[in-house]
Amino acid sequence: MATTTITKTEKLVGKRIRRREDPRLITGTATYVDDIKMPGMYYAAILRSPYAAAKIKSIDISKAAGLKGVHAVFIGKDTENAGAVPCGASLPGLRVPHHNLLALDRVYLVGHPVAVVVATDRYIARDGCDLIEVDYEPTEAVADPEKAIAPGAPAVHPQWPDNTGFTFHQEGGDVAKAFAEADVIVKQRIVSQRLIPNSMESGRPQHDFVHLDAGAAPGALAGGADLGDRRKPVPRSSSRGRRRLRREDSNLRRGNPHGVHFPQDRQAGEVDRVAA
Repeated sequence: MATTTITKTEKLVGKRIRRREDPRLITGTATYVDDIKMPGMYYAAILRSPYAAAKIKSIDISKAAGLKGVHAVFIGKDTENAGAVPCGASLPGLRVPHHNLLALDRVYLVGHPVAVVVATDRYIARDGCDLIEVDYEPTEAVADPEKAIAPGAPAVHPQWPDNTGFTFHQEGGDVAKAFAEADVIVKQRIVSQRLIPNSMESGRPQHDFVHLDAGAAPGALAGGADLGDRRKPVPRSSSRGRRRLRREDSNLRRGNPHGVHFPQDRQAGEVDRVAA
């Protein structure tokens, strides 16, 4: 007599699943970025633009650089050769402007990074940002997407005549015939959010921790800029894009290994640990 074996796939929907991460959370042994304390660790604070569009006439960092506990202050010219902020998507005909790590002669969004202060603790770094004097000349900006693509709207990036990032057209079959033979035609305007994927947990604030291999020779800046040696930065992030963080860090260093320098000829090798 033949025997028939039926294999039933186990379903996970509706089933209680033991969480693997709970023990370290319950016992307090989990390590968050804010828990990391390393010898000689520094903190970075970012000064951001309050304007959606403005020219940067001048930046005075002298007061911030002179604040006790501040190790270094970076502005756009210090990162000019460090490579661009990578674009997260690749589409046919996509216009990809060069986004410098820090604004150079203009800002084109609210929150645009303008300067970075590195200090012995986060509070001194933040105080240092408050001491930076930036002379802005606000220019015209359009926040409404539909107004931004209207003829005559101020271009966000002057190398292009308008604000159209890319045009994507798709169709199939005989569209005109389908409408002509349809019993009912519904016309509706649908507004969607700008971001497609979103994690359920909070994505902000995010924190990144980067350290250099302890046994390597000095000459590199933590965070990715290699100034004459090959110490490998090891990034840790609270965001879910850890692989992308490592990939982008590698791309920046590959693009120009000598791109970031310290103002006033500060020794880059002194910065061994940076938490931002």
